[in-house]
Order: sequence, then C-alpha cells, then structure tokens
Amino acid sequence: MKVSIDNILGSAKRIKGQMQADDQSRNGRNREVRSDSLTIENKVNSRINTIQTEIRDIQFSLTRNQIVRDGITQLQDDMSRGGTNREAILNDVQFEGRQVLREFVGDNVNSEVLATAKNRAQELINGDVSSLRKLQVETENILASRLGGTDSAERLVGNIETAMAKFEGAPESLTNLNPDTVRRLIR
Repeated sequence: MKVSIDNILGSAKRIKGQMQADDQSRNGRNREVRSDSLTIENKVNSRINTIQTEIRDIQFSLTRNQIVRDGITQLQDDMSRGGTNREAILNDVQFEGRQVLREFVGDNVNSEVLATAKNRAQELINGDVSSLRKLQVETENILASRLGGTDSAERLVGNIETAMAKFEGAPESLTNLNPDTVRRLIR
C-alpha cells in the first residue's frame, strides 16, 4: 500500500464529504426521500384505509350480535313468565330492517335452543371485541412508528375506543390469557 499526500488528502476529502452529508441529513436540509420510504408509507396508508373498513364491519357485527343477545334475554324472560310474547319479540327485535333474532334462533324456540343461541351470540361478541383489540394494537403501532398519516391513525384509535365503549360487558373478561404468562413472554 502506497502512502502519499494525494491519498491522504483524498481520504480526508471523502471523510469530510460524508460528515457534511450526515450533518445536513440530521438537520433536515438536503435530505433525500428514498423510494423504499415512499413505498412503506404507501403500504401503511393503504393498511390504514383497510383498517377503517374493518372497524366499520366489526362495529356493524358487534351491534347486531348485541341486539340478538338482548333479544334472546327477552325471550328467556318471557318464557319464564309463560311465553305469551314470543311472536312479538321475534318480530320486534330487528337490526336495519331485518328480523335478526328470528334469523338467529329460528321459529322453534325452547329453553335449550335459547341457551345455545345465547352462548353462540356471546362467542360472536367476544370475537368482535377481540378483533377490535387487535386492530387497536396495530393502529397504535402505526401511530408510534410515525409512518403513514398520523391524523388517520389517531382517528382510528378514537374510533376503536368509541366502539369498545359501546360494548356492554367488561372487555377484560374476554381474554383467555394469563397476565403472568404474558409478562414473562414480554421480558
């Protein structure tokens, strides 16, 4: 390896050029936007739009399932009093113009059918709330990463929290996870 003044000056100029480029990018001047950054941002924004659609679908499902569960409770209460209002309850419990209770339990209503239907409705509600929680975590991760539209992600978090507030049960009771196990996995 030949050491000369020209080589030393050339190396010094390269190092000085790199330092100036680093300083400029830290200060925000002359910062170039790479195409892969734009691609990631586009994908994140696309996912935010998809999450908005998923939230609307889950809110729709959650509301419908809660109405069905409440209708089943009305039918059970009516059966314990003699079952005189069964047809009226089946006809009156509707969601967006559809007789969702009749569709869910059918016309042959007895205590076993209602118990099974109520358990199934609760499982559907639990699934909807679980899906909302997953979307909430994903949205908060997007927000924390500062990728994509921050305003959109903040609105999504607000929408999810609003949907969770409409849930009539204790959301904490829906998980089968042991908190101690989760803490050990996180560490």
